[in-house]
Amino acid sequence: MKKLLILLFISLITITGCSSIKVSNKTRMDDNEKFSVEYNVSKNNPFKYARVHDVIDLLNDGTGIVYFADSDDEKSLYYTELILDTLNTSEINEVYYYNPSNIKENNTKNYKEIITILEDYLPEDNDSNVYLDIPNLIFVKNGMSEIIGRGIVESDYFYDTKKQYHKIRKVRWTHKGNWKSKDKLPMKTLTDITNYHEFVKNIKELFIIGDDIEEDLKFQYPDYNNEKFLEEVYIDETDYNTLVKLIENKKNIIIQGAPGVGKTFIAKRLAYSMMGVKDTSRVMMVQFHQSYSYEDFVMGYRPSKDGFELREGSFYSFCKHAEEDSENDYFFIID
Repeated sequence: MKKLLILLFISLITITGCSSIKVSNKTRMDDNEKFSVEYNVSKNNPFKYARVHDVIDLLNDGTGIVYFADSDDEKSLYYTELILDTLNTSEINEVYYYNPSNIKENNTKNYKEIITILEDYLPEDNDSNVYLDIPNLIFVKNGMSEIIGRGIVESDYFYDTKKQYHKIRKVRWTHKGNWKSKDKLPMKTLTDITNYHEFVKNIKELFIIGDDIEEDLKFQYPDYNNEKFLEEVYIDETDYNTLVKLIENKKNIIIQGAPGVGKTFIAKRLAYSMMGVKDTSRVMMVQFHQSYSYEDFVMGYRPSKDGFELREGSFYSFCKHAEEDSENDYFFIID
């Protein structure tokens, strides 16, 4: 199959010579029904959508349970099932749900306030900034040259007063021992290494992984087709077919509309419908803003403890990932 790397541009303005589709506001569903559609779970669920200001109040007051997740993230789909199984055996009948992806991408004041409240329990990125995320695979290091463990994170944070640190996550350790790394390991206690593909590959090669462990690392992505798209998005079949043909022929489109009408929602689901599956690992979105540089997007030198090091940008990393998977289509969305 010929590689199809698609750019979906989300724009607030009309650009001459580009095809565009205007989108309208969508009718609000009941909370449980909306959650069941987004996460492909039963309508009989306890989730209630919360506004960002309500979330901040809940976190400050400690008066409710807040679940941060994004239905376009395969990790969220996986953990939602685990959480629902737990809730079904408990007396909890209401959980507040909030998707922080938009405020996280825009690094808004509300996002900064949330991570300030939770900063003692959140991981750090490579620039020592805390962020909301759940890693699904972790390696434990001893010093800067030795790996002593490998595990799979199986829960979000929960509170346990019997532990030394009360806010903890459940981890299933698959390997314990001593492995020498040929690469120098990070000095920081907690480091996100997801985008360092060669580094991650070298660490994974230290471990002999059985079939049972490999199976645990695979997510079952839900099927997604044009019928599902038309159910969720207020675009008729004719416009949908037009969009698909434009992407197949031109390899990019521009979606136009006022703020908040669902352009990003449409772009992601258009990609899923063309892939036939809701595989979020093959769809990436970045937002261009004033501080977003060429180095962030493609490649550039960044400060390190030894001076400067060459780091891959988001677009370059995504293209390399697509290059290694020539059997599947990949979609890159620019907001």
